[in-house]
Amino acid sequence: MLTEPHQDITSKLLLNIRLMKLESFIYPRKLEEEDIDEDLHNLVTKYYSTWDNFIKTKHEF
Repeated sequence: MLTEPHQDITSKLLLNIRLMKLESFIYPRKLEEEDIDEDLHNLVTKYYSTWDNFIKTKHEF
């Protein structure tokens, strides 16, 4: 059975949680656009339109 990657991410909140977890693994570096896979990047685009919009609103969560 094939499943879509990151299919458990169904909201902006769940995406933010996943990205915060990823950032915790690479600490002290900040999460960069190059650090995420294409599927996560597509979700960022879906919920934020651009990576820059995500970074600008990151402090809100």
